[in-house]
Amino acid sequence: MGYSAEQARDELISALQEEAGDDFYRIAADRAHCPDVGYCHRLYRTEFKKVFGELSGEKMLDGLRCLVEQYDGTSGGRAALEVDDHRHEMPFTGISRNVL
Repeated sequence: MGYSAEQARDELISALQEEAGDDFYRIAADRAHCPDVGYCHRLYRTEFKKVFGELSGEKMLDGLRCLVEQYDGTSGGRAALEVDDHRHEMPFTGISRNVL
């Protein structure tokens, strides 16, 4: 996912212009070939969630807890989550490694 939704649409339009030539405006008017920006943003959010999960809420925290557990179990280091006064868990900003 190297592009934002708008950048991806711009790249699609550029490629379509090169490919379609004089027929570009006729083809670009068909949303099957050239989707609107809103559609691109919805698609981007859907695909982003599949890869990275939720951006906030319990599902995001569950995923973060899982990553911390995996890190602790495989890296030889230690990560933690902190809970603030409002009962929100926050990732610990520092990672300490056991150095022998």
